[in-house]
Amino acid sequence: MSIHYEAFGLSIGADIELPELTPVNGGSALPEVIVRLGPVPRSLADAWHREPWIEISVTEFLHEVPGIGRFLVRDGSEIVVDPAPSVPEADLRLHLLGTAFGILFHQRGLCPIHANLLLVKGSGVAFIGSSGAGKSTLAAFMSRRGYPVLSDDLCVIDPGSFPPKAWPGVRHFRLCRDTVEAIGLDPDALVSASGERQKFQLANEASLRDPVPLRRLYVLAEGGKCRFERLKGVEAVEAVASNIYRPRLLGLMRGPQACFRHALAILARVELYRFERRLAFEDIESNLVELEDHLAGLFGE
Repeated sequence: MSIHYEAFGLSIGADIELPELTPVNGGSALPEVIVRLGPVPRSLADAWHREPWIEISVTEFLHEVPGIGRFLVRDGSEIVVDPAPSVPEADLRLHLLGTAFGILFHQRGLCPIHANLLLVKGSGVAFIGSSGAGKSTLAAFMSRRGYPVLSDDLCVIDPGSFPPKAWPGVRHFRLCRDTVEAIGLDPDALVSASGERQKFQLANEASLRDPVPLRRLYVLAEGGKCRFERLKGVEAVEAVASNIYRPRLLGLMRGPQACFRHALAILARVELYRFERRLAFEDIESNLVELEDHLAGLFGE
């Protein structure tokens, strides 16, 4: 029986349990997106692009992950999952909620980026960066200071809205052991995240479901001291475009300039800063004070 969820501005019906998403009791009988288990072909008869593990047609995207399964994403409204034998459910969900949903958002004309989305005085502030940049660590500490975290690792933006809107999404943090310990929790009491021994899943209790206006982006970087630098022009466009989720796949689907079109649309209304800081845990509290002071400027405080 289909389980109903709400995430990224979409009603989702799934016959797979997705604890990372927000469940909806008495959900719509006609969800906007269906996620189901079923057979997925090894090839698309009408594919116009083929390469190992990927085939693309006008309305479908076939993606195979060896040892995990095959995913068929159709027309921005359906994901069919064909799991590999004995694949752990957490590993299957990692790829479903990652690449498969990323493809679905691209099919719908939305812009998923590698970012954590926080709510600051009714507006969205996103921290972008590749894996290891410290997005989830920063978000977890900000959450402890009272800032609702609306989505971890993946932020979905509508670049065509004015101003750009961003939606709540994945409601679980995936944190390294040292981060879990630094925020005062016992990692052995948490669930291992996606089969990774060194990462743990921590529930994020933020309950907002409506989109928020995106007001500011921060690109996370490691530096010798805490500082903020406003990015503009080509540097800003490249910073956003390079952090769009699976930019190569978007380029295959929508053309080589698609990432830059999204970035330009977002930056027309959203400020972008580089946020440099030391990543040592002993510096994080002072970094957060500096960040809160910088955020205060967004609201004229």
